[in-house]
Amino acid sequence: MKSFIYIVGTNKLQNELLAAFLHQHTGHNFVCVTEIKEILHSSTLFNKIELVLFDFQSYSDDFKDCQMIDTLSDTLKFYIAFFNVPREIIIRHNVLCRNLRGIFCKGDALDLFPKGVLTILEGQLWYSWEIMSQILRQAEGVSSSIEEKSSQMEKIALLTPREREILVHIAEGKGNKEIANYLGVSLNTVKTHIYHLFKKIGVTTRTQASLWSAKNF
Repeated sequence: MKSFIYIVGTNKLQNELLAAFLHQHTGHNFVCVTEIKEILHSSTLFNKIELVLFDFQSYSDDFKDCQMIDTLSDTLKFYIAFFNVPREIIIRHNVLCRNLRGIFCKGDALDLFPKGVLTILEGQLWYSWEIMSQILRQAEGVSSSIEEKSSQMEKIALLTPREREILVHIAEGKGNKEIANYLGVSLNTVKTHIYHLFKKIGVTTRTQASLWSAKNF
């Protein structure tokens, strides 16, 4: 089944060319819009929206649209990725969207886009090590003090075996439904575990949880 993928941004020519290129190399259907709210009025709304690609250059640095993006993503159940992200930017962990699954840097080779899109559609994360390092440094800090290590060990000790298992699945890029099916439990049970898990390790997004897992497990 072919997926519907949106490209959101104000540079219409760039996005139409990108859509044509990605359609040719992935076989999926791409729709270009200039504003997030257009997704709600699109004729493809009743088709399955798997992914929305946002042009980073179309948004302000403080990501005022993140709340709207998260709301739509939660409602329509799609993944989020940003492209045209400057390599030198410091990605602040408190403004990342909850369902962000990938970042394509400005100047990335064009042939990375189809590979990245297909990777995200498979439920995996798509970040360069450079971006991951930036997020990790900002979210967790670079201190390697004994106190910090002790604090992280205490958080790990607080996790139940099931919560640790779910954290591993989140780090692998699996969605809640996929985790529920794998564990043989209800979707609500998974959501409850994730709520307590996030609270214990002090994160609010799946990206932060994945980074925390990579650093501490």
